[in-house]
Amino acid sequence: MPHPPIETYNDRVALKNELLLEKDAQYCSYGDTVHYADPPKIFSRCDGSYLFDDNDTPYLDLQMWYSAVNFGYKNRRLNDALKRQIDTLPQLACQYLHAEKIELAEALCRLMEARLGVKGRVHFNVGGSQAVEDSLKLVRNATGKTLNFAAAPSARPRSPPAIVTAAATDIFPTALNSFHFLIASAVHMR
Repeated sequence: MPHPPIETYNDRVALKNELLLEKDAQYCSYGDTVHYADPPKIFSRCDGSYLFDDNDTPYLDLQMWYSAVNFGYKNRRLNDALKRQIDTLPQLACQYLHAEKIELAEALCRLMEARLGVKGRVHFNVGGSQAVEDSLKLVRNATGKTLNFAAAPSARPRSPPAIVTAAATDIFPTALNSFHFLIASAVHMR
């Protein structure tokens, strides 16, 4: 599709974003966590609690990367620590050991024992849905109960047991249709 000649910086930005949105519509999965705004906003940088578009307009990010950026974007201390770690040893699969994993587990267990008087162990996981799935398994193993309760609205699930729990609340209506057999297997698994 031919575009008119570009005359100003704002025209270039608008054309760039138009082309990106066309590519987004053609190549990107919409899933369940994109396109809350119409048209979607395209950001080019971040700093502290703000996201910025190509015109350098600041937007206060109240969602903060689904609250994974509690210390703000571009936090120099955390970014430097991440860069040191990624240059030393990146994230490894859980079956491999490294000093940082063991030392963090020790620190968390000592903190838990000091505050709660309970000794424990730490299980590291790859993400939220896997953590939900593993917590469901722990509860099921500890109680012998296989029924789950979920409150709506909640985050969108990624793993089959998390999908099962969300589907029961009608916040993820396609889950029952799409994963009927998988759900039946996951819920009644012991």
